[in-house]
Formats: sequence, C-alpha cells, structure tokens
Amino acid sequence: MPMTIEEVQGYALLGMYQEAWDAALDLDPDDRMVADVWRVRAGCAPHLGAWDEGEVLAELLRHGSDNDRMVAFTFFHKFAVHLLALGKMGEAKAAVKKASEAAPARRLALLDDPALAALW
Repeated sequence: MPMTIEEVQGYALLGMYQEAWDAALDLDPDDRMVADVWRVRAGCAPHLGAWDEGEVLAELLRHGSDNDRMVAFTFFHKFAVHLLALGKMGEAKAAVKKASEAAPARRLALLDDPALAALW
C-alpha cells in the first residue's frame, strides 16, 4: 500500500530521515511533486548527505510560503556550514546569501553561528 504524505512527515518528525526520504520517493508521482514533500525532503537532505538534491529542493522552496522559506533557510544554513568545513569559502558564501534571501529576518542567526565565523 502506498505511503501518504502524512506518514512521510511522521518519519521525518521522528528523526527517521532515510525512511522519510525513501517513503517520499515511493509516493505516487502527483503526491511527490508538492511543497509538503519538498519541505520534508529538503529537511532530511543534510542528515543524509544528499546535498545536491537538497539544494534543488531548497531552490524550489526559497520563494514560496513562509514555511517553504524557513525550510530553505535552514537547508542553506546547514549547507553553508558543510561547504565551509570542506574549505569551499565561495560556495559557502553563496549558500549564506541564499539563506539570507529566503528568510531575511533570520540573517542574525547566520552571523551568530560560530560554525560560519570564518566567513566574516
């Protein structure tokens, strides 16, 4: 029996990121292509090292609803930390810029994050 979006969200809320990711991919195609599922997958992506997929999803979300933009902000924030840890300063700055654009009111969280201190 196919999963529902609510079940996919439930896995993610329980921290079962791989299960949520897999269940999202098993949804019917029409159910898979909605912001609710994109938000879950973008939220799971950093936990799974699925940076490329997460970036695509966050790009889709960063100009959407308030919830969409917060998920995009969180993804790009974590992505910036990841990129900086790899020594990719320019790419980390680009991720910070995207996070800032997604949720301008949260910019201070980026400035206050010690994991991003090397950018300033």
